[in-house]
Amino acid sequence: MDNDRLIEKVIELRSIEETLLEQFQLGRVSGTVHTSVGQEITPVILNNYITEDDWVFSNHRGHSHFLAQFDLVSEVISEIMGKKSGLCSGYGGSQHLQHKKFYSNGIQGGMTPIACGASFSEKLAETNNIAIIFIGDGTLGQGILYESLNTAGWMDLPILFILEDNGIAQSTSTDTFNYTNLEKCVEGFNLTYFEGDTDDWSGLDKVMSNAVQSARGMNPTFVRIKT
Repeated sequence: MDNDRLIEKVIELRSIEETLLEQFQLGRVSGTVHTSVGQEITPVILNNYITEDDWVFSNHRGHSHFLAQFDLVSEVISEIMGKKSGLCSGYGGSQHLQHKKFYSNGIQGGMTPIACGASFSEKLAETNNIAIIFIGDGTLGQGILYESLNTAGWMDLPILFILEDNGIAQSTSTDTFNYTNLEKCVEGFNLTYFEGDTDDWSGLDKVMSNAVQSARGMNPTFVRIKT
């Protein structure tokens, strides 16, 4: 994707998220809406290196993860608005999107073992496909994540964990957490570790390319993206 198209896509995703926030404030959206404002570049860059044969598992901030991969804007908006014309007939809402091999769920870390299972199926089938799992920095407090990291490292799974580190866990600043040894922790589970930053698009592009390539080589991989 050239730079003009990349910027165009990021602006499109930002506009969609801001529109959803406006509709929520007007009381037109049931439940709640967690947006990815400020984090849109990550899935757009990732989409340059994955295919629809790869699994993508998302979280409560999953709109941009989905729309970076699929051009189904009206279907997603209709889903969030609870309409029958929505992606999942209005039953999934903001946090539960499903299409082809894309799944999202709001449970913190809940999709990580499922991503391990999907990547294991690809390993057994001897394909070149991988599983990608998005998590936030708040998920670093969930034990199931470490069980999944342990499983991925022990079984040499073709899986890519993407940590979008935005510095806040719901209402708690993660500056109060001790993440100084995260790289050593991840490598201790036998995963390859990378870091990127959404303020450095060219650098993030290189990181994402290398990370996806690493996962396709049966090296379970973890990317921490500061955003």
